[in-house]
Amino acid sequence: MSVASYWRAVAVRLSMLSPQRDRRRRRFRKCTENVTLSESIPLERSGAAYSLFGSDRALRTLGDRVPSPDALLIELGTIANDWRWLAMAWHLAFAGLFCALFTGWRPRAPLLGYILVVPLLSVSLVAWLSGNPFNGTMFALLAAALLWSLASFSHFSMTFMPSAWLAAGGAIAVFGWTYPHFARAESWMTYLYASPFGILPCPTLSVVIGVTLMGRHLMAVRWQAALIAAGLLYGAIGVFRLGVVLDWGLLLAALALAAALACDLARPEHARIRLPNAL
Repeated sequence: MSVASYWRAVAVRLSMLSPQRDRRRRRFRKCTENVTLSESIPLERSGAAYSLFGSDRALRTLGDRVPSPDALLIELGTIANDWRWLAMAWHLAFAGLFCALFTGWRPRAPLLGYILVVPLLSVSLVAWLSGNPFNGTMFALLAAALLWSLASFSHFSMTFMPSAWLAAGGAIAVFGWTYPHFARAESWMTYLYASPFGILPCPTLSVVIGVTLMGRHLMAVRWQAALIAAGLLYGAIGVFRLGVVLDWGLLLAALALAAALACDLARPEHARIRLPNAL
């Protein structure tokens, strides 16, 4: 066979394959033309989009897997309502804690720290069980950082901060306790016992930050820095990513804790609220 005959045969073979390739592409487009940004299909996940349409399409497919703000809000609302029983349990538990503190119980600072870490672990567990690995991982890391910081706490009994910081901390804790978002409520009274405290990030962080501002011996730098970072991160996500105006309250709570830390660090060493070994 001559060279010209060989290449003529190759051209004929390729012309026969072209309609098959075009049919495959049309079938793929027909399968994917109605897929929205918040959805993905097994064919895209398997990498077929990359092999048929190149790397740009593959990158777009990866971007489509990131949930939209609307999808995230729906997911958070589902968690708040499906886990309402757990939120009610956390309200009951912390109602007992606040009653005990305001009637004279003074736990040692590390014990109170352990108590405050538990609802953060609850948020992490609920997130993992609800298919939200980001919140699950972030709150597990936050809890680990706070547990590590407990080694720097003094073993003195907890006492309340001066009135200004006590009032600020109390207002922040009440904000998180009654966080009026995501949960279905028949009346405003429902939020007094069924807001998503202990199951969603923002209300839980608000309560923990509020109690930290109220307690004199919870003012350790590592503890405060971890809560400030988490408050700023989740407050920014809530306000600027999800459009939840209420989460400005969490941003203000984190800034208030940062201001308390800055004021304390500006004092002479002997006049600081925490003890020298609470760094």
